[in-house]
Amino acid sequence: MKQKSILLSVHILQILLMLLWVWSCGKKTAPVPPQTLLPHPINNLSYDLDEYGATLTWPRPTKAINGRQLSGDIVFDVYRAEVAANDYCPDCPVIYGSPVVEITMDHATGAHSLLTYQDKTVRPDYRYLYKVQPRIGYFNAGQESNTVGFWWLQPIAAPTGLKGTAGDARVALSWQAPKQLLDGSIVNEKLSYRVYRRDSAASFVVLADISTTLEFIDVAVENGEKYSYLVRALRTKEDTKLPGAASDIVSVTPVDLTPPAAPSGIRIIQTTAGVKLIWDMVESSDLAGFRIYRREAEKKDRHLIGTTGSGVITYTDENLFHSGTFYYSVTAIDNAVPPNESLFIKEIAFTPGN
Repeated sequence: MKQKSILLSVHILQILLMLLWVWSCGKKTAPVPPQTLLPHPINNLSYDLDEYGATLTWPRPTKAINGRQLSGDIVFDVYRAEVAANDYCPDCPVIYGSPVVEITMDHATGAHSLLTYQDKTVRPDYRYLYKVQPRIGYFNAGQESNTVGFWWLQPIAAPTGLKGTAGDARVALSWQAPKQLLDGSIVNEKLSYRVYRRDSAASFVVLADISTTLEFIDVAVENGEKYSYLVRALRTKEDTKLPGAASDIVSVTPVDLTPPAAPSGIRIIQTTAGVKLIWDMVESSDLAGFRIYRREAEKKDRHLIGTTGSGVITYTDENLFHSGTFYYSVTAIDNAVPPNESLFIKEIAFTPGN
């Protein structure tokens, strides 16, 4: 009986070993270190400043270090160091506390192309430094981002009296300097300025930084398009340009004020239908057509007697009812509203019957 029990145990063990061999002979991939599933390092952390604080921005990662597509939630820890001006040392080690915020990116539901964090708790006369670190779970942390830093100063009040004047493919801006900081202190430093522009299909973007003048001419515009502008004064300390409050917004539409060139080479041919005028074509990208004028001898005023389209360089005057000498001239017009008209071509005389 005991021998049968031993044989049964051996038989069961053989079966278990066989099952283990069958299970283990299936093809398996090599284990993947958890760190390789983290996103690529963030190398372009950036920031923008306004009178309220700082906005950090970094791109949404799409692939892991091993090249695989990211999936699931990734947490980004935002770290901040705050150093008083009297204690700041450029070469001293930076001490970061615990993360000021944890931002979760959900790949399952999708995410915007940029991730942002706004810090409105900054204080004047402090140096701030930031970095961002991704992680999966609590312990699997990735590489830290690049570090960005700036000084925070008391922001300045808004420039006043912003005006915009429309020109031909240009907008001229002018404004007045602010005299106080937002806390009421008097400004006793040289200021520079930042000009922002928005077109009909976009938000405000930085157009230019101006050193100390109170005017700017925007020539990167198109006639007929509406543009909106605002200006902020800048306080500067070392590597930081801190924008103050925004001015009022002005909207301007540049207008076409440049007429085409005057036509030339006018000629007259008398036909059975009347007096036929011919002139040379004008080269112009916005040519709309031509206007034909007639003046009677001994009179000063010309009278518009006809128009043509942009591709027509002839006109027949069929309305001569009396004898005498007549003077003809032609102008070119463009597509502006109202159209710009060229100078008059040199008049050419015609006397019926001659």
